[in-house]
Amino acid sequence: MDRIDHAADQHQLPHNPSQHRRALLTGIGGLAAGAIITARTARAGPLDPPAGPVTSTPGPEPRTPVNSTNTPGDANSLFVITQPGSYYLPRNVAGVSGKHGIKILANHVTLDLTGFALSGVAGSLSGITTDGNFVRGLDIRNGDINSWGANGITLSGFGHALDHLRLFNNGNHGLAAVLDTHLQSCTALSNTVNGFDGGNNAKFENCRASSNGNNGFHCGDGVWADSCLASGNGNMGFDCEVNASFFRCTAKANQSVGLRCLYNAVIDSCHAMDSVQSSGISLGSACSVTNCVASNNRDQGIRSFGVSCTVSNCAVNACAYGISVGSGSVVIGSTATDCVERGITVDDGAVVEACTARGNGSSGILASSNCTVRANNSTNNGGPGISASFGNRIEANNCLNNPVGISVTGIVNIVLGNTCRANTTNFSIVASNRVGPIVVPPLSGAINGNSGAAGLGSTDPWANFAF
Repeated sequence: MDRIDHAADQHQLPHNPSQHRRALLTGIGGLAAGAIITARTARAGPLDPPAGPVTSTPGPEPRTPVNSTNTPGDANSLFVITQPGSYYLPRNVAGVSGKHGIKILANHVTLDLTGFALSGVAGSLSGITTDGNFVRGLDIRNGDINSWGANGITLSGFGHALDHLRLFNNGNHGLAAVLDTHLQSCTALSNTVNGFDGGNNAKFENCRASSNGNNGFHCGDGVWADSCLASGNGNMGFDCEVNASFFRCTAKANQSVGLRCLYNAVIDSCHAMDSVQSSGISLGSACSVTNCVASNNRDQGIRSFGVSCTVSNCAVNACAYGISVGSGSVVIGSTATDCVERGITVDDGAVVEACTARGNGSSGILASSNCTVRANNSTNNGGPGISASFGNRIEANNCLNNPVGISVTGIVNIVLGNTCRANTTNFSIVASNRVGPIVVPPLSGAINGNSGAAGLGSTDPWANFAF
């Protein structure tokens, strides 16, 4: 029996060792292939579809082309959108005299011009309009709107958004909106009146208005603008009523004021330059101007014609006048250089502190009455370094190389702790003022170590020094 089993084993196994290995590998490969087939079979779903109707896979929102079939026109418009939804322009559209291009009568409409142009003709109306109807939530984007007889876009209602539009050569405004319109990356160029007439609570981001007949940007209450440019417009670059906020905006080579707001404005990190006939930045009352530059303007660099404004960390250069503010205002940490007339002018009760006035044609700093002028540097001006009239506190200033260092022409001022050097006349002060001793300090000998010098010639802490 043992012999039979041994013979059977010898019969089943190949005698050649290489054949034995091939047999083993073949078996292993077969097992692996079987495992793969089994795994693939296990992952596969049923071949028959489930019972019931077949539904579409979710995808982009459906869009409707603007054409005579889907959006037929009426007596005063080529096309009319009457239902909410998403629409697109499939081709360029040429206007017709006496008609608008696209009229929108529904709320919550998205209109994508898809890079095409709405081009008006002589006598046409607006390119896109709500035609006086109060609609909400329009989103218009991506295309050109040009050469319409009225406005490029006319919007009533509120809550609209405009994105990547070019509005040019229109007979009135590029955009005329009423309320709460948000514009991003839009351009208004060579429109007959205003580039953007934004109404109240308009928001502009990265927009440009150039070469328009009147203002680049014109708004009412509550405009907010960031990183916008107004250049070469026939009147003002930015003209806003009240409660405006401007950040990182530029006004360049406009005929009149670069940036104007009546009151309650915040202006931060803006540049107003090359105004042809007027001021760079012009403001009313209760405004804040910070980190701004005004250069080469025909009139004022920064001007407040109201009261209670703050100008801080600003630079004005080569304007007719540098910085001028009204009563109760503050000018701090700012510079006025190379202006034709005065560098810094402040009205009743204002403060000028830690400022530099240099190389201006007239006074470096001119204070009216009841002002505080403290810790300023006024040098190389064509008039007095500091000029004051009535009731001012003039303290710790440094005046150098002016015809007069400190000139006081009125009474009841207090002058203390100032230094004046190398002015033609260091101090010129009329009677009836309160003045700390004016001392010419002696020159010290050489000093090397921890002691030396005989003093400044006065122990009075309020002494002024002339040298």
